[in-house]
Amino acid sequence: MKHGKRWGVAVWVLIAVIWGGMAAGRPAEAAAGQQVTVLVNEHPVSLPGDPMVVKGVTLVPFRALFEALGFKVEYRQEDSAILGSRGDLNLTLQIGSGTALINGEQKPLLAAPILKDGSAWIPLRFVAEATGKSVMRVGNVIYIRNLSYIRPYWNEEGSSSPKAYTDGTHIADYIGEDAAGNLYVYYKERSGQKDQLYVSVAQGKNWTVRDRKVALLPKAEELSVRTEWVQGNRYLVRDAAGLRCLELLPDGSVGRDYYLDKTPAGKTSGSAESVRPLYWADGGRGVIYQQEARTLLYRFDDPAKPVAINRPLTGGELWSFDPASGFLLKAAQDRIDVYDSEGRPTYGQDGKPNTLRIQVAENGTIKHILYDNGTLYYAVQVRTSASDYIRIEAVRLKLQKQTTYVQAEMSQDYKYRMSFTIANNWSSLADVIGKQIHIYCNTLYDAESFLEIGVMEMD
Repeated sequence: MKHGKRWGVAVWVLIAVIWGGMAAGRPAEAAAGQQVTVLVNEHPVSLPGDPMVVKGVTLVPFRALFEALGFKVEYRQEDSAILGSRGDLNLTLQIGSGTALINGEQKPLLAAPILKDGSAWIPLRFVAEATGKSVMRVGNVIYIRNLSYIRPYWNEEGSSSPKAYTDGTHIADYIGEDAAGNLYVYYKERSGQKDQLYVSVAQGKNWTVRDRKVALLPKAEELSVRTEWVQGNRYLVRDAAGLRCLELLPDGSVGRDYYLDKTPAGKTSGSAESVRPLYWADGGRGVIYQQEARTLLYRFDDPAKPVAINRPLTGGELWSFDPASGFLLKAAQDRIDVYDSEGRPTYGQDGKPNTLRIQVAENGTIKHILYDNGTLYYAVQVRTSASDYIRIEAVRLKLQKQTTYVQAEMSQDYKYRMSFTIANNWSSLADVIGKQIHIYCNTLYDAESFLEIGVMEMD
């Protein structure tokens, strides 16, 4: 099996999860006399008492667990009911009852909630898993984590898995996903004096389109710079006429073919051009197109009205723009620069430019920077002696305009741990899709193409 090494790791991870889950559900004699720590997404839960085991089920004080999981909590004295609500999820447990309610539906409990020292104690695993989280016990630590998993796509003889996303001899140039969950995988192939762009489209794990021809593009050698970018079903490419945008439909056909900018090649030096993803504060998406002395901020839902900035804004893996507050952010590795709406650096009270730096974990490497709903998410791959993993750091900025300066503050929070790593020989891209982080990894191995998507469920 050509993919055996990666799947060997995945199998051992799965065994560890199953074994840890079994351990968390049975009596913890080995932990007798020792303090047990409960972590929710790597953050310790402050419990007023150590977890205890009843009938093989771990019980903890209800309020601490509910609040750590983001619930609003209430104890109803008249019928000893414990009520927790979070978004559209409502849980009801009752002292001494072997049945709980999840959104009004009855669910059996392996052990009933009890009263101890004037506090209600509830089954940890049941409540955590009701929120969609995983529970694993290692020694005297109980880990409650948001789910992360792998969606594999590969093509091997005798395999029942979906066929490869290319003809088996190409690595994808770009991968994107639209809001409806359609996965677009793009690759190019030389065709005479042009490059033929192909796309394959999947919905879930079912390929609906394979190797469909999209458009003929100029060879990279024809331009002084090859500027390309993909966001979901939109493929942007700089050709001789300008910055071209191809908007694809789920069947792989081109729904719209238009130019964001019509500056012909040769009118600029070319080497100064760049395209980077741009996220608008209200949820809109687009690109920031820098072309010599000017910069254009585009929204895909209103491409005819770009915001023009008469200065170059170069570099960065990701930009975000809030027209209401007048701030433009550039994220590049561990550095975040704050600009005003005219592209000028902002300055703090000390007269220095507002440049903020995130803390990167020891032996960590920033793989991707993402943006969603005012938060920057950093996917940091951490190398340890036991195994590699990806930690998701959430960064939020608080920016306030003062009379003569801009006050810039930053908060950073270790949010999630992904049971997923990006191998050195794999190309990867990433995006936020709904309430999930998706990391798309693909490679060419022994003349066959492979694709994996690492999925991180977010709150």
